[in-house]
Amino acid sequence: MKRFRNILFVHQLTVEDTPAFERAAVLAEENAARLKVIEVIEEVEPDIGAPVPVLSTEVLRNTLIEESREQMEELVAPRRRKIDIDIEVFTGTPFLEIIREVLRNRHDLVIKAADKGGLVTRVFGSTDMHLLRKCPCPVWLHKHGHDKPYHRILAAMDFDEFSGTERESTLNRDIIDLAASLAQREHSELYVGHAWYPRSAELLKTRASGLTEGEINEYVEETLTCNERRLNELMTRAETWAGKDVWREVKPQTRLVKGRARRAIPQLAEELQVELIVMGTIRHAGIAGILIGNTAETILNRIDCSVLATKPEGFVTPVTL
Repeated sequence: MKRFRNILFVHQLTVEDTPAFERAAVLAEENAARLKVIEVIEEVEPDIGAPVPVLSTEVLRNTLIEESREQMEELVAPRRRKIDIDIEVFTGTPFLEIIREVLRNRHDLVIKAADKGGLVTRVFGSTDMHLLRKCPCPVWLHKHGHDKPYHRILAAMDFDEFSGTERESTLNRDIIDLAASLAQREHSELYVGHAWYPRSAELLKTRASGLTEGEINEYVEETLTCNERRLNELMTRAETWAGKDVWREVKPQTRLVKGRARRAIPQLAEELQVELIVMGTIRHAGIAGILIGNTAETILNRIDCSVLATKPEGFVTPVTL
């Protein structure tokens, strides 16, 4: 079971994030972890068009900081009896200050309530997407409305069916470890899903390929067989990764779906009515075993549930102190 020792919770002044905080507090208590609660107040710009400057930007900024501190103190008060909780308010660009706090104090998990995105079908806002792309530690975005334990969790796997790398194995291990430990803690159904697609099938159908329909179908079947074999091999290793006792308790089920991951994974999540997806996400071409760049972002913009995202070992954030 993956254990977190230094958890960062991101409070938001205008968002009801008590359920997300409760998950952070319970996780900190169970892991005997440090918990820090922060809020980032964006810089207050002067209203040039106002006929009379009612408040100076400094007074307004200080007022927002004080209000934020009061809200955070009220939020954490019931939990202070069992765990130590630090609070701090920053000013600046939210995702930058969050990641800088992670770098300064070596947090190993960020939890926050998911922003509401700008599009009707989009769950996550710009701060969330920046964190998913650039935060060096796992990011858990809790969707509003998921106040109770998760009933169903989906671990989204992605691998090159014809080859394997140690880096791929490490990332898949992290995904399985996170998903299995949460499924055990929340008494959830766990699904391990992978989307496969015969990428060359359409090209092979052209007259220039010289292949018969039977030969093309044979290629598609071979691709399916390779994916089935790789998924079965992964599940065998996953029992060791998660621990046999945990594996027997959560009894994970596999789902191998045909289609491009950007469409197939959201469709699978909707079909299973999952409330949390655990997945890998990063913009870095050429690394097998992860949902790369645009694919991951498309998935994130199409799902309607919470997400716990991690990155491969060795990822370096572009954000600096």
